[in-house]
Amino acid sequence: MKIKSLKKVIASFMCAALVLVSAPQMSAFAALNDIPCLGGRYDKLLQEKIAYIENNPSDNTKYECHHLIAKAALNKWGAYVAEKHGKDDSNEFLVNDYYQRWAPSIIMEKADHEQTLSYYNPKTRTKLQNAQAIEYIDSQAKRIIEDGDLLGVIRDEIIIIQIIFGHKYDRALNEVCEYLKWLCIATNPESKVFTMRNPNCY
Repeated sequence: MKIKSLKKVIASFMCAALVLVSAPQMSAFAALNDIPCLGGRYDKLLQEKIAYIENNPSDNTKYECHHLIAKAALNKWGAYVAEKHGKDDSNEFLVNDYYQRWAPSIIMEKADHEQTLSYYNPKTRTKLQNAQAIEYIDSQAKRIIEDGDLLGVIRDEIIIIQIIFGHKYDRALNEVCEYLKWLCIATNPESKVFTMRNPNCY
């Protein structure tokens, strides 16, 4: 009898603990769902975030936009394209925009954004964390430039986000995938060259 009672107490305690642990997570889901669009082009998401903050000023620093391909990796790719092919209307979105406003992105909580592998900040991150971020960013750029593996880079970043955050960003990832479908990215495995729609037409 005593053992059964003890098991019930332990079970009750564990249930209560799970509720307490999941409460902030449930709150975060609710707040994220208040933002109409969580995934897509970086510049459109910035507009969504600004509109949300205008109505919720207390959340001013709570959310950030995360490039699925790091901005620095895209800028490295842009520099390569400009050097090899020059600048024209077809690549202006990539080679002339430091902020890579076309980039597939999602809105995340700031604390979660800081856990992504490409997050770099000399003020808030350790030297080791920043070194790891640089290595990850360089690997993304290398895969795009040398292998034409743009979709693979995005796919791996999505998988990493799902591993770290579970289902928290499912809606954001589903929405950014709709944008990716529109881009029609296609890679030729033999030539390692890929094609995509010009995001400036989106």
